[in-house]
Amino acid sequence: MRLASKPVGLPAIVSQDLVTQIARALTDAIISGQIPPGAKVAEAAVARELGVSRAPVREAGRLLESQGLLVSIPGRGFSVRTHAPDEIDDLYDLRICIEKHAAVLAAQRMTPENRLALRRQLDVLHETAAINDPARQV
Repeated sequence: MRLASKPVGLPAIVSQDLVTQIARALTDAIISGQIPPGAKVAEAAVARELGVSRAPVREAGRLLESQGLLVSIPGRGFSVRTHAPDEIDDLYDLRICIEKHAAVLAAQRMTPENRLALRRQLDVLHETAAINDPARQV
């Protein structure tokens, strides 16, 4: 009897379904600014452009709605979510609290290797800031 070979640590193969691919394409377009905040996302136009039927586009829209990227308008479809200034202020306040806590923990656990890696990452951030490419900066 022949025994199966032992696992060697190969990564799992991930098969993306059509809905996930459509959601990724829409997300990329929103993040890059191709579809701006408040813009209508027309199912038919997206389906036509991607060469798919409207059903997976609708499902991708629902997925992005559950993630807070799109909003559904009954009888009118989806549009890109906009944020009120006070919502953005709240998000930044929360982010500052989280990042402050993370910075304290990181400083407490800092090793020479971590310090070097952090310096390299800061160099990358400075280089990226000098490039006028909002999508890459994000």
